[in-house]
Amino acid sequence: MKSIAIAGNPNSGKSSLFNELTGADQYVGNWPGVTVERKSGLLRDSPDIELIDLPGIYSLSPYTPEELVTREYLMGSAPDLIVNIIDASNLERNLYLTSQILELGIPTIIALNMMDIARKQRTHIDTAALSKELGCPVIEISALKREGIKQLAQLMRADIPAVPNTLTYKESLEQAIRATCTELGCTRLVALKLLQSDHPLLLSHGITGEKHIFIEKQILATETAESDDIASIIASERYAAIEKLLDGKLQKSETTPNMSSKIDSLLTHRFFGFFIFAAIMWCIYTIAISSVGDWATGWANDVVFGGIVMEWLGGFLGTGHVSIEALTMLSALLSMCLLFPSTLRRLHDLNLNGSWLYLALAPFLLEYMCPPLPGALHSIVMYALYAANAIILALCIFAPGKKKTNDYGQSPTRIYLSPMRLMRRSNRREYILNLIIMSALATGIAMLGRLGLNCSEQLQSLFADGIVGGVGAVLGFLPQMAILFLLLSILEDCGYMARVAFMMDRIFRTIGLSGKSFIPLLISMGCGIPGVMATRTIENERDRRMTIMLTTFMPCGAKLPIIALFAMLLGDASIATIAYFASIGSVILGGVILRKSHLFAGGYTPFVMELPPYHMPVAGNINLRAMERCKAFVQKAGSVIFVSSALIWFTSSYSWKMDYLAGEKIEQSMLADIGGIIAPIFSPLGWGDWKPAVASVTGLVAKEQVLGTFGVLYPAPAKPNTISEEASSDEEESGLTRTASLPKYNALTAPSMLFWQFDSEVQAPIPAAAEEAEEEDETIGVVAGILAANAFPSFAAALSFMLFNLLCAPCFAACGAIRREMNSARWTGLAIGFMCTWAYMIAFLFYQFGSWIAGATFATGQAVACVIALGLIYRLLKRPSSEKD
Repeated sequence: MKSIAIAGNPNSGKSSLFNELTGADQYVGNWPGVTVERKSGLLRDSPDIELIDLPGIYSLSPYTPEELVTREYLMGSAPDLIVNIIDASNLERNLYLTSQILELGIPTIIALNMMDIARKQRTHIDTAALSKELGCPVIEISALKREGIKQLAQLMRADIPAVPNTLTYKESLEQAIRATCTELGCTRLVALKLLQSDHPLLLSHGITGEKHIFIEKQILATETAESDDIASIIASERYAAIEKLLDGKLQKSETTPNMSSKIDSLLTHRFFGFFIFAAIMWCIYTIAISSVGDWATGWANDVVFGGIVMEWLGGFLGTGHVSIEALTMLSALLSMCLLFPSTLRRLHDLNLNGSWLYLALAPFLLEYMCPPLPGALHSIVMYALYAANAIILALCIFAPGKKKTNDYGQSPTRIYLSPMRLMRRSNRREYILNLIIMSALATGIAMLGRLGLNCSEQLQSLFADGIVGGVGAVLGFLPQMAILFLLLSILEDCGYMARVAFMMDRIFRTIGLSGKSFIPLLISMGCGIPGVMATRTIENERDRRMTIMLTTFMPCGAKLPIIALFAMLLGDASIATIAYFASIGSVILGGVILRKSHLFAGGYTPFVMELPPYHMPVAGNINLRAMERCKAFVQKAGSVIFVSSALIWFTSSYSWKMDYLAGEKIEQSMLADIGGIIAPIFSPLGWGDWKPAVASVTGLVAKEQVLGTFGVLYPAPAKPNTISEEASSDEEESGLTRTASLPKYNALTAPSMLFWQFDSEVQAPIPAAAEEAEEEDETIGVVAGILAANAFPSFAAALSFMLFNLLCAPCFAACGAIRREMNSARWTGLAIGFMCTWAYMIAFLFYQFGSWIAGATFATGQAVACVIALGLIYRLLKRPSSEKD
């Protein structure tokens, strides 16, 4: 198999090009012996050509594990061909790496990416002259605009080109290079690296004794001739050779600052930039938590889990009657969930973006989850959406997909057994099969609501209080998380988050870190595990360990339901923004304290980062990134949370003598006894009851389990079954006809909804009062259960609980990632101990001072809080420890 390595600077568009060349035919693993991600794929229409997407580097002098992987692969594995991706708008700087790649003596293709941006900057590059000078193909492309991709793929499939030319330097340096190559029998690049005293290469080539003396003589001769050190000589010669190479081949016109520069002058302003960032994050959390997200989550908690699922469960277990409205609604919801991945892949087969699926969900969302549009506008919009859904369904069923390859990979040749995958393509036959099976499955599950098993009380409690109460409490916040993931993905894709890292460098510099440490913190907003792994890009081991200890302070996706819960509980959406900036404040203050200890003593590490130009976010990238995060969240709810909720129900429903406890007897359960032992630890934080204490401990398994535990231990107050009871009482008074209503129809639910038209109960009368009852239904669920139980006696206690669970040690999976990256049990224990101690102190200070401000008497707790606060101030102001200490 022909292997082609794709190498280039960070932010040169390397990964975007890789995605375009391979489509969905990619696989991700780890490089042998290290935990750095290896991304490989097959070139479209060429199963015998493997592409390797190497980590981005600025030179072949490695400082980080990822840079070392790139160099070792290029210098050791020797691919058949190298495709060097260059940012055409920054040609001179990118050619520094190119000069080293050419010296490897491996056939090379140079791809000048972002030519659309270069043209806007009125930059002209003579690619023909450049290709002739370098002795290798040079091609203009734009991965974002998909320009030149086919021509590049043709070059990659063609015969391997000849070995390229190399740049030439001053005669004194050239003499040293020739002498070293002759004496040691090495390549030109290796000779240059040995002259720079590259320690790994000295060891791998066995440069000792006389060989080492020979290298030192060559270095001394060159430094004497040029009156400078060898590293500076080589670097300056490379840039001089690049300048000579581009003479007459690169023409730049003097232009006014481009749009990105104008925007940056405001968004990265020393003073206003931070306020703009705070305002943007406030808007995002407001949209996701208190407005659009609040409508969706309120509907999911109140109607789906508090009404439909509980009513269906009552019918399934035999404890109540389930209405046709609940059955058809559940059938529609299940159809949308089960058919979403297959329809997405079918749209990929038609070479359509997955954003079209939003049209499939829109009728349902507008009718049931969002406030109605005014007047006739609502009907006009709804019927337009019905027409769009009919077109989407017709295309998926009847339209043939493009043969061979398209933008989403190769045409599927078989039916995959995993209908829930999001990537690749789905042919017409596979889609129709999934459409039938998944629609039948959704309808069948809904029909189970009529089974009436007449189960025992214990089994009823397990399903209703344990599984639905725990898993439902977590999944009820999925709409808010989906909106938040979508908005954050837009910020990442447009280039703004890179500016945030640049601005944060000014703050991080005060704690001895650079803006590079902000990248892992940013990634941790999705999940702490990849955030911890992203610290590999930090070359200084001390800085890397310190960043790992601070990274999981950020509110990851698993912590967002906790933030949303307390925003609803405390009735203030700004709680979400407070939580976010409390996390950033913990990173900064915790970093200052760590840096002033002897473990992390040292100076500031310079930060160099390239700011990519602003561009319109790519819908496909945003959708897949948000969908993958939501899918991971749901998978955890269906596995870890499911098992944990069942275990919590069991320990809270049985005594040590295995006697079943019902209702108020929960205080005699096994869980109550275990919680009673650990509860005193949290009494100084304001929530010494055993139930919140148990929730915090289970949160170490998975942060979402905090809500799952609340859902089990604080069940919602019982409410009348308004749909079924009022329907039966007013049945004869109404002349309305019940149907599997039109708003439930879309491209994903049409087959299951058609089935219900043949059900005899669909034609039964429906009372008008039932729909009014549903509209006037007040928010219930885990929030109502907590309020009813008075779990948190004060605002300060609730805020203390939230802060502790946001800042303490992360879930077990993230702790495992910390262990792998630290590569030391001692450092792992130190990191987890620091996080838990910090979380306890912050929660303690917030509760004690908050209670004092609210009118509590100054007592021992407040006195201890004053001492701790003074101690923290002292640690913040004390002189940093020296590296010698």
